[in-house]
Amino acid sequence: MVAVGAGVPKGYIFSPSTKRSGIVAVTDLAPTILDAVGVPVPVDMPGHALRYKAGDANLDTLRDHDRDTAFRERTYYSWAVWFISFQALVYLVGAMVVSRHSRLRRTGPLLRVLALAAAAFPLGTFVFKMIPDSATLGSVAPWVLIAITGLLAWLASKLRRHPLSALDLVMGATIAVIAIDACTGTWLHVDSWLGYSLHSAGRFYGIPNTTFAVLASTTILLGASRMHTSERPREALIGVGLLFALVALIDGAPSLGGDVGGIITMIPLFGLAWVAFTGRRFSLRTVAILGVVTVAAVCGAAAIDLMRPEEAQTHLGRFANRLFDGGPSELSDTFLRKQSANLRILRVSIWTWMIPIVTGFVLYVLVWERQWRTILPTGSKLRMGAVAVVSGALLGFLANDSGPIVIALFFVYLLPYLTLLALDNQHAPPELLAPITDDDPVLTSEPA
Repeated sequence: MVAVGAGVPKGYIFSPSTKRSGIVAVTDLAPTILDAVGVPVPVDMPGHALRYKAGDANLDTLRDHDRDTAFRERTYYSWAVWFISFQALVYLVGAMVVSRHSRLRRTGPLLRVLALAAAAFPLGTFVFKMIPDSATLGSVAPWVLIAITGLLAWLASKLRRHPLSALDLVMGATIAVIAIDACTGTWLHVDSWLGYSLHSAGRFYGIPNTTFAVLASTTILLGASRMHTSERPREALIGVGLLFALVALIDGAPSLGGDVGGIITMIPLFGLAWVAFTGRRFSLRTVAILGVVTVAAVCGAAAIDLMRPEEAQTHLGRFANRLFDGGPSELSDTFLRKQSANLRILRVSIWTWMIPIVTGFVLYVLVWERQWRTILPTGSKLRMGAVAVVSGALLGFLANDSGPIVIALFFVYLLPYLTLLALDNQHAPPELLAPITDDDPVLTSEPA
């Protein structure tokens, strides 16, 4: 049996019939197994070689990990189906409620809570993971998760300073939980719904592609909301810039998130969004500077990773070594391998259904109902945030190899964002098309 320790690239190999075990550093056993039997290792199967040293293993801990991982594997697909189906239902009803000619406007408060519940579900899965021995809840587990998500949405809905206040609270709490977890060993990610499975994950430490998408989307939209509502734009701009920098650091630092795709996505995405928030126009110089900063960040992270012991290096350090040996062709091979994986997963993943759900809702509300200019006014920070999320979803898809789940989790927050703005738009005062003056014939004409 092979199990990998929580939050770090270490694990145990042990025999149930003995109390002695070996401790190994491992992120992918497949290359070692193939090499051991004389089969050439494919270039698209990177990973550490198997390293072994004698030591004692805590078998109770390993059994708990095995139990938790088995629970995660049994429930992942069904929870994903229900979550996607719930969003499809909510936004189908939501499209009817926010219609200009809707007769269902009285259900607006209920739609608000349901949209917040969709946004709170990823956070709810991490809160669920905080429950000791949550995997032992069995058939009760889904109801506990639903209760947690509903409670989070209901509590957030009490905040109504502005249309996005409740969503800001949900997104801020999500960012905080993921950031704290990344800084304390990512123990909430191990065997959690949005984290990684010790049976089959592509990584066993840091921030995976799923959490990266959640983190990037919430950060962008929270920044846009803050810029839109702040009465002190300069202070808000500084605060948003610091938030962007902190999130990018936590996601990309080798000792924290260790997410190369996150660095490649977040730095240009956050940089362009921040420049847009300043009111400046984009230029080739701006894009070039952000490109240089992104490359420098990747190189800096790789250099830091290479200074660590080999057994502690992440996939970034291993990629840097392969780049030194294989030359520039390693970059193109890696990119093509990621896109091949993306297209393959896109055809079979349940998360692909999120794309038509999002597209249908957005086109109906913004285009068919012609609410583009009222919900997302031209030049507004709200529009900048929405455009940045769509751009980030596409860039994140290209920079990673997890398929449509990256796009889907980016959009989990875009739909509540648009829904809450559309609900607020229904209660907006009537637009004054022209000022009324004393010379207006309607006011000066004599009554009949």
